[in-house]
Amino acid sequence: RNGWLEECCVHMTSKGSDNDVVYIWRDIMTGLHKIGITSDRLGEFRIGGFNKNVSPEIIFMLKVNDARAVENELLKLGSVPKLDKSIDGYTEFRILTDRELGEAVSIAYSMAAS
Repeated sequence: RNGWLEECCVHMTSKGSDNDVVYIWRDIMTGLHKIGITSDRLGEFRIGGFNKNVSPEIIFMLKVNDARAVENELLKLGSVPKLDKSIDGYTEFRILTDRELGEAVSIAYSMAAS
């Protein structure tokens, strides 16, 4: 009512993602690749963190100027596996050949932050 609680707690707002890093990791068990974005300040926190049954091998994590744009380009590569929609991030998994993975690395590094 008096606004004191809001004023007192204003510093407690959670900071969302900076979306300044694009990554690809491969699940060692299935061979599927996960393409995503995160924040540089979070480090490897989001890599495989959503599922304890995943054994991620990081292909790259790269700071870029526009991670969403890079992610959109990378998601055009490979084929989309049929996954259960209850899997977190299921739309970001791809089956990538070695050639497609090389292309993904080239695309990401060409858009790297300076």
